[in-house]
Amino acid sequence: MASTRPTIKSLAEQLEISPATVSKALNGRGDVSLETRKRVLEASQQSGYRLYAKHWVRTVGIVLSSGQELDQPTLHDFLVGVSKALARRDFDLLVSHAELETDAKAFERLVQNGKVDGFILMRTLQQDPRADWLINNRVPFVTHGRTSQAHRHAWFDMDGAWAMNTACQTLRDTGHETIAFVQAPDHYAFAKDRAQGALKHTNLAVMASADEAGGYQAARELFEAPDAPCPTAVVCSLDAQAVGVAHWLRVHGLKIGSDVSLIGYDDIPFASAMNPKLSSFSQSATQAGERVANMLLAILDGDSPQEHHVLERPEPRFRGSSATRQLTSDQLRHKLGTLALDHNGEKQK
Repeated sequence: MASTRPTIKSLAEQLEISPATVSKALNGRGDVSLETRKRVLEASQQSGYRLYAKHWVRTVGIVLSSGQELDQPTLHDFLVGVSKALARRDFDLLVSHAELETDAKAFERLVQNGKVDGFILMRTLQQDPRADWLINNRVPFVTHGRTSQAHRHAWFDMDGAWAMNTACQTLRDTGHETIAFVQAPDHYAFAKDRAQGALKHTNLAVMASADEAGGYQAARELFEAPDAPCPTAVVCSLDAQAVGVAHWLRVHGLKIGSDVSLIGYDDIPFASAMNPKLSSFSQSATQAGERVANMLLAILDGDSPQEHHVLERPEPRFRGSSATRQLTSDQLRHKLGTLALDHNGEKQK
């Protein structure tokens, strides 16, 4: 016998309470006891009611974690895109906070309190406890990025492997033979994807934190290693890392674009303000926010999460920071040594 979709009436019969009480509990009304609300929410999750209910609070949740600040341009634009898409359907966006990226408690709290209909999950991890909790509790959600459970949930992602492959191949085509890759921490889903595209083309690789300090330290490891070839080009998983690499190169007297080519990813606003402008890969955060929000709304309307797996390619933006190779690896190593001697000589005077 085919199973029927759960309804408020079926939940009321199961719990032996009135449909009105079920409705009040799902909508977070204050005239229902906490114990009753908990029973209703647990029963709705177990039955899959959330997958079929018609938006009883008309609110979508996003939980940010430490390091995700609202004044970050990319995050700001993404939230604008989400809000625009939701507003067209008379939905609201609720933004909450969790201290740790791995913490699912904020998601659980919002669900138990009846605050949201579903979630958009950002900055995904390879092994993501938040996605696992949402799947196990049958809460509708879409991720911006993939997880190891991507086959079980809806997701929207940019093809980082293709981008890194394109970056490295472009550098090869312009004469670069010694290319280094600065990888982001591999617990992030995007880091693995971008590494897959870069590592097969690069001679050197170093993992670094996903910020400017990480890029600076990566450059120090790459260019100061005495027994390693000196890279004539560096590809970074993130623009933030590329900014750090650029800082190290300038401090040590090397010219970006002519001495060392540099390519990042994300095309942050600062990328086009650098001198020379940073080569990168562009993705519209606003459009991504709209796409992800519309996917979640479609799932709330009854679509299967497996119908919404979207992979798109970012747009290459090759600028002055990447150019035809001017120096060989050995010549670059010699120039670095000469610059260091000159610098030390000036300090001794």
